[in-house]
Amino acid sequence: MSLLLILLVSLPVSAFATEVVTMYHIHPYTASADPSDTNLGNLDGDLFFDIGELLMLLPCSTQEDAKGLPAFVACSNKEFWGDTSVISKLVVEVTTADYAPYVACNICSMEGTSPLNPDHSCQPGDYVCDCDGGGECSDPRVGRISPGGGIHYFETLCLDPDYRKRPHQFFCAFTVAAKRLKGYWYSTLGIGKDKTWRVLETIKTISKQCHQQSFLSDIEARGDCFEGCPQADPCYVECFIQTTLGSEALDSPTSQGGMSKEELVEAWARPFRECPDIRRGYAMELAKAMSHMLQLF
Repeated sequence: MSLLLILLVSLPVSAFATEVVTMYHIHPYTASADPSDTNLGNLDGDLFFDIGELLMLLPCSTQEDAKGLPAFVACSNKEFWGDTSVISKLVVEVTTADYAPYVACNICSMEGTSPLNPDHSCQPGDYVCDCDGGGECSDPRVGRISPGGGIHYFETLCLDPDYRKRPHQFFCAFTVAAKRLKGYWYSTLGIGKDKTWRVLETIKTISKQCHQQSFLSDIEARGDCFEGCPQADPCYVECFIQTTLGSEALDSPTSQGGMSKEELVEAWARPFRECPDIRRGYAMELAKAMSHMLQLF
């Protein structure tokens, strides 16, 4: 371990130059809002993640289309598609001396293995991070990556003639979204909590369902091709792409049409003003239950 890492482990966050970042964390309601061993994004980054997960419905729509896809195309993300998923808006203080490489963290499968590495054992339902080729993590620093940094790779896949129609559409639209939104993704490992990062405030936690309904309603109001298309259907995703990223994004990595970045950001951020804070509702229900129990004695 380098001298810098030893210092990072032994000293508090406040001992280093820091920056305060508003981050967003999609997670199951049953999981803590504590982002230890999880991935977060700033607004632009989490917006890109959200759009990317929706776009994945295209290559994941059939087993045939899903064959041979790169590992980053996860057809079943329990954070995003879980019935009880929520989004927490956090204010996080991060040491800025040196960001580490981004580490992918996911929910451990029911088989007790990492979704990205079947050889990495973990506790089912807990978060697991795959470091150093898929193993345990030892670097406490906050990881950071710009999804836009992989544009060339995505663009190459878009232009690859060997992919079928829907995977091709996905790679092209994914490239356009990455170019337009960029942003940052962060990995906040538990071994770095209160050393390289700390949560200053949890501003709000809203249900993923409420957020998605508000966000997609805004998008649907802008397009005339959504009628008759269920949200999980490829035709809905194609219309979503045409409306947000431009019709050319279905076949080209250079589309300039659709909504501007500012319009997309506003549509994605609005639910945090409109949707109720479910933490407050949960606390009220808990208080009522405790009051009722006390009356029984």
